[in-house]
Amino acid sequence: MNLIHIICFLRTTNIYSKIICRKYNIRCTIEIFINLEKITLFKGIKISASITFLGSGGDPFVVGKGIRSAGGIVINVNENQFHIDPGPGTLQSAAKMGINLRANTAILLSNTNLYNCNDVNVVIDTMTYSGFDKKGVLIANKTILNGSDKETPFITNQSKDHLERFIVLQAGQRVGINEVEIQALKTLFGDASSIGFKFYTPDFTLTYTSDTKYSAEIAEQYKDSGILIIKLTNPNKENNPGLDLTGAVKIIKKAAPRLAILTGFGNNIMKADPLYISREIQKQTGVQTVAAKDGMQLSPVSYSAGQGQRTFGTFSAEERRVRLMGKEPEPVAQETKEDNESSGHQEELQAQESHIEKEENTQPIASTESNKEETKDEEIETIEPELPNKEPIEEEPEELEEEIDEEASKEEPMEEPKEGIKKHPFEPRELTLEELNHNQDLLNQELEKEKRLKPKEEQSTFDNFTR
Repeated sequence: MNLIHIICFLRTTNIYSKIICRKYNIRCTIEIFINLEKITLFKGIKISASITFLGSGGDPFVVGKGIRSAGGIVINVNENQFHIDPGPGTLQSAAKMGINLRANTAILLSNTNLYNCNDVNVVIDTMTYSGFDKKGVLIANKTILNGSDKETPFITNQSKDHLERFIVLQAGQRVGINEVEIQALKTLFGDASSIGFKFYTPDFTLTYTSDTKYSAEIAEQYKDSGILIIKLTNPNKENNPGLDLTGAVKIIKKAAPRLAILTGFGNNIMKADPLYISREIQKQTGVQTVAAKDGMQLSPVSYSAGQGQRTFGTFSAEERRVRLMGKEPEPVAQETKEDNESSGHQEELQAQESHIEKEENTQPIASTESNKEETKDEEIETIEPELPNKEPIEEEPEELEEEIDEEASKEEPMEEPKEGIKKHPFEPRELTLEELNHNQDLLNQELEKEKRLKPKEEQSTFDNFTR
């Protein structure tokens, strides 16, 4: 017996774990590790809520040929398990999908249709170990439990004894099971006592229509539902005791759920393809519509009416403010009448100042000759600044003066100043005609000096080239 065999044995039982660990000198850490692994294997990951379809068939052609089962719907909410309408094939479907019928908290029956309640007595017997462990609640209409003039009671007296409690519900009545509240809804079907169900849970709201025809009163009951499960057996109106395609579209438009699920399909639905029908309904209603399949499972919390993504538009003004270091947001200061008056006064002053500036900019500028001459005289006077009484400054050589004159000539002419604006004495200015002629004479003199200093040969060649 090697270490692998010991570990496999410890996975199955913990009775002899200490003895084996001592005998084979295995550390106790292995024992603890295996115990923890066993706990995780058996418990798994808990899901707060789920919906499982044990069957999606609804007539003898589909269920009788084994195309679809009619095992009903199982809704899990925390530690509660609700089984709705367990029809033919419930035990086989539950075994395939890993649903433990022993965990049923309540069984709900909507009407006396065989495809809704055929296997209820078997499920009760399985759930209670034939009465050995009395548990569970049965919720049904009056005809199923007590019978009528035409129908005998569907639940046997033996099954009633196995249950902890059974409740008769009529349309409009409510019952609470742990943290879940269930409301009976009115239906239009063969039996007047037939009902639908609406589940109010802490996380979502779900409605199951069961078999019914359309009416405005019926559709009004389905409002404010996150998930709407519709039983659609036949899409046509002719020879149809239940809901047709047009009625389903009207109900979905009026109820406006976040998700609509079609189930209970008959032969005509299967011929037309449930997927195609669900897409057509979604196009007409704008509501996400799904065709159920045997074994389909989904999380209802993600389709809850109050579970949508919150945007900044859904938050209040105080919630939008950022909280720093866990401090409470400072209250938003409300504007008083004095603040409004002072702000209005400031706006008026700003408007007056802008109006005055516009008027100053739009005044015409006088361009007469006298004004131009006055500005030139002012410029000449301002260009020669008065020097302080200091030691006499030596006169700069002529070459430096010529370089300064050349740089001044290269400078670009500036625009004439506007009337009433004086230039700075050291800003560039336009040269007069006399100054330009003087600069030109100086350049000519400089060129003549260069020619005299050059040798005669170079001068002759230069003259020949120019010729």
